Amino acid sequence: MTLSYENPDGFAPGSRVTVRVTACDLASPVNCGELSGYSFTVSTEADVPLAESAGQVVPNGFWQNDPSRPMEVKNLPLSWTVRIFDAAGRLVREYKNDAADGQDWAWDFGNDYGQRVARGLYLVRVTGPDGEVHQSGRFLVQTDQ
Repeated sequence: MTLSYENPDGFAPGSRVTVRVTACDLASPVNCGELSGYSFTVSTEADVPLAESAGQVVPNGFWQNDPSRPMEVKNLPLSWTVRIFDAAGRLVREYKNDAADGQDWAWDFGNDYGQRVARGLYLVRVTGPDGEVHQSGRFLVQTDQ
């Protein structure tokens, strides 16, 4: 089952959006429980750099509704590493640029074993060869198609 909601007025830049899914059964008395909850901040124009910086995470803080619009890391320098973690801090995907400076890498929403990740919040860290974090981001995978 997929549930989707599009705010007809849009979301104001800089606003915090919280999504909660609650389900109830038909018993008497009714039993309800929260299935999941996610929050994110809508990016503002000030959040979008004018030029691509090294290892820029694009988009950052958005929902993934469209598999044709992946999360990407742009302009990735040689020997830099992208790591994607689930909300519990477990590493789900790692990519090291061993090709050349300026590579772009797109996440296919799979883990290191080729399996599609579950819906949820994922954290992205882009580090240099010394382990220093140069970029970070977050990405909410909404569907698990």
